[in-house]
Amino acid sequence: MRAAERLMRPVVEMLLRSGITWKEFSDLSKTVFVNVATEDYGRKGRPTNISRVAILTGLSRREVTRLRKQPEHAPAAPADSSISTAARVLSGWHQDPDFQDDEGRPAVLARSGPHPSFESLMKRYAGDIPPVALFKELLSVNAVRESDDGTLTALSRYYMPAPLDGNAVLRAGEVWRDLGENINYNLARCDDGPGRFEGRATNQKLSRKALDALRTMVEQKGQALLEETDQWLSDHESEDETEGVRAGIGIFLIEDSRSK
Repeated sequence: MRAAERLMRPVVEMLLRSGITWKEFSDLSKTVFVNVATEDYGRKGRPTNISRVAILTGLSRREVTRLRKQPEHAPAAPADSSISTAARVLSGWHQDPDFQDDEGRPAVLARSGPHPSFESLMKRYAGDIPPVALFKELLSVNAVRESDDGTLTALSRYYMPAPLDGNAVLRAGEVWRDLGENINYNLARCDDGPGRFEGRATNQKLSRKALDALRTMVEQKGQALLEETDQWLSDHESEDETEGVRAGIGIFLIEDSRSK
């Protein structure tokens, strides 16, 4: 569990930047638990049966059955309760006719006063979150603009604390997957089986003044090794597309920003 906590910290950091709540992640993780248990723990080459998946994951047989019927890569849409308060307020502003103008767009709202206002929007969609706190948060992420006359305009339909490029996020998931599969393989392999190289070179007392030099060295030598490896992989490509396998190396810089 301590290892899982360490693994999850950078994952949760990325999720929070994307405006994803713990409930949405929880719903997604159930789907992944079921998929992995089904695909990787079957016997004699067959998918794992529902009862064994339930035993492995701790989910009910009914829940396992429901999740296995979902299309691949398409987890069920989260219930409204799983959406963050900020996202719920913005969604209400865009979708609730009471807070739209005559053309169906989110209306320009006064901070307070008679309905419709930002105050009444908060009462309907924000639950017990203090209005001032949520207002400041929406301003800080440029989801809302306050004009000189004090009125508010919705700039975004979605709440994303630190907008990230979608393709970059997908690539990050692929990097995590590659490293994680390497580590899992080494943990589970037989004692006499071949290992997959995975190593680190770290120092707990590196001078902060040396960080720039370390970054430069890693970028230069790491890039050179990647280019050499890329050429080697090209030279050893299989002519038979049916027998080819995905293989290669990954290099990354270690820098603990939380170090004192």
